[in-house]
Amino acid sequence: NKDINYSDIAIITTQLKEVKPYLKYIFSADMKIPYFFTQEDQKDISNIYKFVYEIIDLAKKKITINELGLLLCDPIAQIIFNYELKEKDEILSILKESGFHWGLDYNERFGEFKNSLDWCIQRISLGLICDEGFYIKDKQLKSFVPKNSTLDLHKWIRILNELKEYINSFKGLKTYSQWTNNIVKILTHFKRINNNYSEEINIINKIIKDYSKNINCKIEIDINVLKEVLNTCFNNRNKN
Repeated sequence: NKDINYSDIAIITTQLKEVKPYLKYIFSADMKIPYFFTQEDQKDISNIYKFVYEIIDLAKKKITINELGLLLCDPIAQIIFNYELKEKDEILSILKESGFHWGLDYNERFGEFKNSLDWCIQRISLGLICDEGFYIKDKQLKSFVPKNSTLDLHKWIRILNELKEYINSFKGLKTYSQWTNNIVKILTHFKRINNNYSEEINIINKIIKDYSKNINCKIEIDINVLKEVLNTCFNNRNKN
């Protein structure tokens, strides 16, 4: 009908995830009708952004074997770091066996280094270069050699150290600029490791850059405020 304008068309639904694939097919078919969503969560659009948001969210929590396992279950993590789920299960088992209780490092454990993720990583690292039973007294650090492991432990030490660094970068108070610089740094690292997501990462970086032009605040904010700002930045964007 030639009397109908594009703006006359509206679809209202409470099941956006189910309807969305069909909308793209219908509106992009013959006439190429432009459309947009009035409300949309960026985590539903971009799996890369969803993974970064999970890292940010994890920075607020006490890191346990369960929390680490959930992060490693993310399909994007598996693609970026190139591992299978069975490898994930084995490294979690090794961490538990080596003494991991909770906490990234001594800072998260209020000054206690022992039984932190960092402590376990160092135990495993020590086991790769020293005999089993080698002991560093001042760190209460004893080399750990997993029994019958099929894992590339060098690869997993790198993965765990990188994840630890990512999570630590979202702790404390920082300015908005410092927070977003950390996000861009992580995304750039993802792109170097696996360039399959370059276009998606470039879009996220552009959104952050464009939104940052409107913010000129040097006040330090915590992670909860950052998440609110990111939700405003990414969500409810009238673009498609």
